[in-house]
This record gives sequence, structure tokens and C-alpha cells, in this order.
Amino acid sequence: MVLLVQSIKAFLLCAGKGARWKNATPKHVIPVDNEPILHRTVRMLRERKVSDITIVAHNQNYKVNGCKFVEPKPNSPKLTTNLNIISLWNRKGRTIILHGDTFFSRNAMDRIVNNKKEIAIFGRREKSKYWPKSSWIEVYGVSFDEKGARRYRKALLKACYYMNDKVFADGWIVYSLVIGQFLKQNGNSDYYKKIYCDNVTDEVHEEINDITDDFDFHRRFLLWLENVYKKHKDEA
Repeated sequence: MVLLVQSIKAFLLCAGKGARWKNATPKHVIPVDNEPILHRTVRMLRERKVSDITIVAHNQNYKVNGCKFVEPKPNSPKLTTNLNIISLWNRKGRTIILHGDTFFSRNAMDRIVNNKKEIAIFGRREKSKYWPKSSWIEVYGVSFDEKGARRYRKALLKACYYMNDKVFADGWIVYSLVIGQFLKQNGNSDYYKKIYCDNVTDEVHEEINDITDDFDFHRRFLLWLENVYKKHKDEA
């Protein structure tokens, strides 16, 4: 793929608690072929001429040479973390915000870096083509230009209205608001996911259905490693 030349700022979100991970090695730095996932993402961005990279994390071990590092306030919800980096977004070009615990294929990263939509949400609406038993719907990140930034910021601020201590779906609330959906307050995660998947169009959604995946559970990571990565390593 021909790589485009544009001004890009990239943010890698790594501030989650990872409570479901249950492994001594944090998921953002779990190695695949001896390379931590977070370091791999940084390398792939740099190979595509993206040099302005900020890691958003509490864990000082997530620092990567040459990358900026922003530490959110302790115990900040993911939504608040996103709000706190608004002032750092690219004012004269493109902003890319990626989940730091995601393993990206080459093709996925090409599409992310080269995307020119006003706003694009990268993820999987369908079951994994390589892992049919997986019913997980995933979003791996978002990208926007200056106009899209206003749209995403508005969705982030409006999402505060829908949040409460019982909701673990802040990202899905934001994505659903980005596509202009009216939401009921106090819905659960499955409700917000369904709203997004049933209503999003290709105007915003960029379907990535290959070896790209993120991991909440260490056991699921091991299953992905055995059933997907090792069988389709040529896509890495």
C-alpha cells in the first residue's frame, strides 16, 4: 500500500486497570514473538512515518523511548482519560487514538494511518473469520481530522450524561453518539454495543476482520495465539 503524507498525532491508551487479565505480565506488554504488543504498535506507526506518539498510562513501565508519556489522574475512568487528552489532539491534521492492548495486522495499520475520512471507527462488527467461535464485537481505535475532532469531542462530552457507576460501556456510548443515535440512560454494555452495530454505516465504520484483536483475558490471548496467530502469521 502507498503511504500518504499527512500530519498525524497518535495516542495509545494504556490506562485501564486490566482487572480481568489475571496474569503477572500486563497485557499491554505481553510479548508476541518476543516483542511486547505496545512496542510493536509504536514500531508499526514509526514505519509508516508517524513520529508524534503519546502513550497514556499509569504504569511507568509502559514508557517507550522517543514517545511522549501522559499519566492520567489516579482511578480516572476511561471516559475521563479521553477528555483529558483533548487539548493534545492535532489541531492542524489527523488524530489517531488506539487501544494499547491491541495486536494490529500490517493491513490494519496501513488502513488506520492512511484513512482520510472525517471520522473513522476501526473495529469488527462480525464474528472473527479466523475464529468463528468468537462472538466478541470489538473496536480497536478511532481516527479523525479537524472537523471530525469536533464531532468526537461532542460525543465524549455528551457521554458523561449516560455514565454512572454501574455502566461499563463508556466507549460504546461514545461510538453510538458519534453516529447520531439517541440512547436511553443506564443501559448495559450489550445495549450500547447493539445500538452501534445495528446503526453504524461505512461512512464511519472501518471493518477490520483479520488477525487483529485485543485481549481482556489472558486465557483468550493464549487461545488467539494458538488458533489465529500461529496459523495466519503471514498477516502480521
